[in-house]
Amino acid sequence: TPDGDGVNDAFGAKCKNIISLKMKIYNRCGELVYETDKLNDTWDGTYKGNAITNTDVFVYTVNAVSVDGKSLPEENGTVTLVADGTID
Repeated sequence: TPDGDGVNDAFGAKCKNIISLKMKIYNRCGELVYETDKLNDTWDGTYKGNAITNTDVFVYTVNAVSVDGKSLPEENGTVTLVADGTID
């Protein structure tokens, strides 16, 4: 719920013993809506700089490398963005 109330306003990976990662988020059409390779970056529910105003489910993938240099198995799943339909 990226509504600015400080609760669940962003989605991201929590990193422990990780030296690098790549996170991607796709909409239901398979279009990439967010990508980062920064450990502490989070997605704020925007696409191309605009707030997503409809509640929807997104697919994420995370690829990471541990501090010992080993690639970890890809993590993936879904995240539901709950939007109220308004843009502030």
